[in-house]
Amino acid sequence: MMLVALPVVNMSSLQAKVPSKHGDVFLQGVWWTDLVTEQALNAVKNFDVRDDDVWIATWPKAGTHWVAEICHLIFNHGDLDKVDRAQQPMPLEFDVRPGDSRLPRYKAAPSWKSPRVLVTHVPKRFLPDQLLGGKGKVITVIRNLKDSLVSYHHFIKGMNPESTQTFDESLQNYLYSEKVHFSPWFDHVAEYWSERHSQQYLLLKYEDMKADTRGAVTQIANFLSRVLSDEVIDKIVDLVTVESMKERYNVAGELAAPGIGKKGKVGAPNLIRKGTHWVFEICQLILNNGDVDKVDREQQPLPMEFDVMPGDNAIPRYKAARSWKSPRVVITHVPKRLLPEQLLGGKGKVITVIRNLKDSIVSFHHFTKGMDPESSLTFEESLHNYLYSDKVQYLPWFDYVAEFWSERHSENYLLLKYEKMKEDTRGAVIQIADFLGRALSDNVVDKIVGLVTVKSMKQRYNVAGELAAPGTGMEGKVGAPNLMRKGIVGDWKNTFTVAQNERFDEYYREKMAGLDLNLDLL
Repeated sequence: MMLVALPVVNMSSLQAKVPSKHGDVFLQGVWWTDLVTEQALNAVKNFDVRDDDVWIATWPKAGTHWVAEICHLIFNHGDLDKVDRAQQPMPLEFDVRPGDSRLPRYKAAPSWKSPRVLVTHVPKRFLPDQLLGGKGKVITVIRNLKDSLVSYHHFIKGMNPESTQTFDESLQNYLYSEKVHFSPWFDHVAEYWSERHSQQYLLLKYEDMKADTRGAVTQIANFLSRVLSDEVIDKIVDLVTVESMKERYNVAGELAAPGIGKKGKVGAPNLIRKGTHWVFEICQLILNNGDVDKVDREQQPLPMEFDVMPGDNAIPRYKAARSWKSPRVVITHVPKRLLPEQLLGGKGKVITVIRNLKDSIVSFHHFTKGMDPESSLTFEESLHNYLYSDKVQYLPWFDYVAEFWSERHSENYLLLKYEKMKEDTRGAVIQIADFLGRALSDNVVDKIVGLVTVKSMKQRYNVAGELAAPGTGMEGKVGAPNLMRKGIVGDWKNTFTVAQNERFDEYYREKMAGLDLNLDLL
């Protein structure tokens, strides 16, 4: 079957912001991912350090983002809303890709307000000269190498969903090879371990932090000379659990890249803008009788019409899908007229999800902002780009919906309203199962309903990493991290001004005239 939903998206502007598969570069005696450049390394080395800077310096996959979040919360006395999300927890030595207009972090960071939390994976000798000279502070996290290697393997696999890399190959690449990025773990750790008695450095063991997170928060606060009450410490401990951080570090999207989401959520927020991935997951669970472990995660919930970036040797989905096992669940955002001829001829089935346009536009505005942390895009500009402009990609929403709405009486099409699905998810699961010709027991229906809540799906659609891209993650977790932002009906009220709402309503009534479709603009 094919799932279709209207994206309010300018993909040409987003694709340039997503890194292609990484290669190797050899600079200044060390191997690096090709996100690192000579210019970036020199910029880090000559970086102007402030006295109150704190640098989180780790080998990859060792709790970097965890400690950065703890530091931010300590500096802000546990007040999550005061955390400066412009200070993205991404390595300062990472440059931007050619054609990407964003500022690299080594250029953006000088304008960040103090105290700054700066993240790096470079060996100690590559740290800024001023930092090595005693200015600022350094926190290093050391993690069990076995766990780091396993996490690194799944991270890299997640960056390239078509990768056939085995764990044995990962061991060779990240442990035994002469081309280990950021220097071999043993050398990296040894350099920082030599500073274990320095008052400027705090060396933490990841496993000790997990065993006693409260003690770790207190230790870091003392190192940063911050006096916190027991109440604030307890609050911070709660805010840095895996479950809590997943709510904020919500990096997602058809094309994922670091960014800032709504209400302080970090990343490109939510692919539940119109329910595409929600219905995708429901279909997969129905076809597998509610058994989440049997879902074929090679069938990534990304549009078939998306090609790969130049230089990326991944197989585009329109080629990869041919080898997927049946039954296949295929996603597209194309207008109905551009669907496969065989599908238009009656072969296969189509499910379309229609969502309140106000909520979709608000959600996509935050998605776009998340794709570009330096973006100054206002919501007013988003309204123009995705609603009033004559350059709305994939067709304007009204034309797009009209094409699929014309098939509402066809047996090959199932048209769903997002709001109705949220109101009665169990009924929606049964409706989809009936459409797919699948008889499910009440127990299986209930199980599926439990598995497709926003909270539950966040547990599966989550691949951690400094750079996120669609793929298959650890323990069956799928895709770019957290494909859901909020999924709340009527959330548009928190963004639209009265004037924007009045203009929208007038435009909406004009465009919807003659279309027998009623959507609650709650």
